[in-house]
Amino acid sequence: MLAFGSIEHTTIALLGCLPDCRIPRNASKLALGQRIEILKEVLPRYSAEEYREALLRLNVVAKLTSKRNLVAHNTVWFDIYQDGEKVLITNHLMSARDRSVRLSLAEMMTLADEVHEAARLFSEASVQVMKNYLESYG
Repeated sequence: MLAFGSIEHTTIALLGCLPDCRIPRNASKLALGQRIEILKEVLPRYSAEEYREALLRLNVVAKLTSKRNLVAHNTVWFDIYQDGEKVLITNHLMSARDRSVRLSLAEMMTLADEVHEAARLFSEASVQVMKNYLESYG
């Protein structure tokens, strides 16, 4: 969740450093998905390499955010089974709206690693865009 928080902050900061984008003052009021869609539309307008890199990293982040709401808005479920004399307990996140949408503990750990790395790379690419902006429009 902390990595997703970093992504949230980076999208707001990045929107504030796009010269022709008039949305930054209200960016913090938009949902993460809306900010991502705006950035996906605006970033290709710029030809500098750092904008292309930020867009590439943003696309990776966008794919990972589909699981964000599952993690943020649901709780851990436990399934308890009895197999003869053994009691088996499994735990996972499960959507309250769609019980077929689940993440096991192992999948959550993998997701956490993926999101952390994606957030780091997106942040680094966004910093390069911000440097470009400050140098050009400072």
